[in-house]
Amino acid sequence: MQHGVEKILKEKADIISLYRRPVNDRATEMEEYMDVFRKLNAPMGVYSTFGNHDYGDYARGPTRC
Repeated sequence: MQHGVEKILKEKADIISLYRRPVNDRATEMEEYMDVFRKLNAPMGVYSTFGNHDYGDYARGPTRC
């Protein structure tokens, strides 16, 4: 991730859009990358969007019985 963020920053982009997910099914998977992604900055903002698999349920959560 660090290498990819460094390449993005070298471009000096006006806007950054992230469209691929760095996690599989749990938000906690992102914790180790937060310091890396915090380095991203662009004058018009940094945005992220859901991927095509991000709407599914990949892990069981608590159920109501």
